[in-house]
Amino acid sequence: MTPAEVAKMSEMIKTIGKDTTIIIIAHDLDLIFGLDLDCITVLHYGQIIAEGSPRDIKIDPKVREIYLGTT
Repeated sequence: MTPAEVAKMSEMIKTIGKDTTIIIIAHDLDLIFGLDLDCITVLHYGQIIAEGSPRDIKIDPKVREIYLGTT
């Protein structure tokens, strides 16, 4: 997706009510962290490696190592 398409999709997702569960499969962590999400589940090779709030995901050591490039 182009940056403009990502921005448009992000705005569309933000209009969905908090009482609705949505599934987003994305490698764009800026997109994911830019949404007001209650819970994020992170997969690596089909296995759950972390689950929690955006803050929990940002500080999770496995997520940082695999996806954010820092330890």
